Amino acid sequence: MNKKLKFSWGHIVAFLVLIFIGYITFMGVTYESDGNFSKAGIGTTIILIVLMLFFIGAQYMKGVDEKFRKSIVWERIFMYASPIVFIICMIPYSHFWTVFKDGDEITKQFDSAIELSKNMFTDYDEYAHKRIDNYESMLNRVVSNKNLRPQEYRDLGLTGRNDNEQKRLMVKELELQLLSSNYDSLKTTATDWIDNVKGASVWNVFIIGNIKQIKTSMGSWNKDLASFAAKKINNEEYKGYNTVQIYSDHGKEISKVETALDNLKGLYTESSSPTPTAIITGILCYILLLFPYFIQRRNTKNIYRLFGQEGVHRTIRDSDEYLVGFQKETNRFEHRRQVRDAQVQEQDTQEKAQVNQPRQRGGLHGRIRME
Repeated sequence: MNKKLKFSWGHIVAFLVLIFIGYITFMGVTYESDGNFSKAGIGTTIILIVLMLFFIGAQYMKGVDEKFRKSIVWERIFMYASPIVFIICMIPYSHFWTVFKDGDEITKQFDSAIELSKNMFTDYDEYAHKRIDNYESMLNRVVSNKNLRPQEYRDLGLTGRNDNEQKRLMVKELELQLLSSNYDSLKTTATDWIDNVKGASVWNVFIIGNIKQIKTSMGSWNKDLASFAAKKINNEEYKGYNTVQIYSDHGKEISKVETALDNLKGLYTESSSPTPTAIITGILCYILLLFPYFIQRRNTKNIYRLFGQEGVHRTIRDSDEYLVGFQKETNRFEHRRQVRDAQVQEQDTQEKAQVNQPRQRGGLHGRIRME
């Protein structure tokens, strides 16, 4: 039988396995390199090329039509070395399953940071509205006592023309400073981003970028909120009637979250022994990658096998049978040649005899003349 290197269902299985290995390996390298996507892409490509070389290369060498002695050497190299090469290539693959094992802890810490981020804006809203309410209460108290304390009334900037309208404008001024359009824009942008990344899992490698982003964003948001809270209007704190509370930023809480997020880096970058999931799926992938080799038929003229070659006794027996058959065929051919030579010799003898016989021809007076 000649080689038939056709695209079979075994190749489909092997290529699907390679896609699966490539995806898991890419995530493994990404986590191990702390989000280096370039390194992950290059590393995954090299690993897939090596796996294809050894497993598909072994199948190709098994089905060659010629140069059997040379092809069996490469076939054995590919097959004998494939377990070791496969184990080495599976190191990043195994690393992802280690990260997957700690996925709940990673998600928990990330969600904790997300929750604190949302609470920052909730707390600031409460702080701002409390300041506005306190300021409005102070204005109401001064207006109600304007006849008793007219100097305080005038010091606050009230003119007596329209107390309610003036109070409204003063309260609005404080509100615009504490809850400005800049704050609304910051809150909207941050809330939308938080809603999009919340509930991420380790299957999404972009969680690494989100972890880094949330650390940076929390510090930036906290500074922005503190700057908004630092704004005051001139009469907000008048003679102790109203004391502006200092905005209690989330610096300490943020530091704790940042420390927890830094600890997460150790969970997804440090290597450890393979998990049961990595071992079981790795063995299964190795077997499935061998499908093209198992399905490939060897040329019938090729006596070499993965382990040795066809049995010695069978080889000798086949050789003896070949020699016996060859001898019989030779004898048969010799016999036919001798018979043919005898027939040719007999025919030549008969022709010579006919040539040597005297020929008769007619002479004068009807007598027969002999020549």
